[in-house]
Amino acid sequence: MTKGDSQLSGILKRYESDLLDDWVKKQLGAVSARPDLMKESELRNDSARFLKLFRDAAQNGNVTDITATPWGPLRDMLS
Repeated sequence: MTKGDSQLSGILKRYESDLLDDWVKKQLGAVSARPDLMKESELRNDSARFLKLFRDAAQNGNVTDITATPWGPLRDMLS
């Protein structure tokens, strides 16, 4: 793990709640938002899961190599 990896995971951990709130608001306010297809609670849960997996991968792996093992759970979520 490099210093950059550590800093990124630290920032994500420290501001995770704020990032999640802002991100969900932006997604709900997007022109492409489809509240008829996904409830806000589901969007929030999926977004929180993404942020957690991203933080975990950044903490445990190289942020420049998303093919590395620590990124597997995040890749699985996105596929």
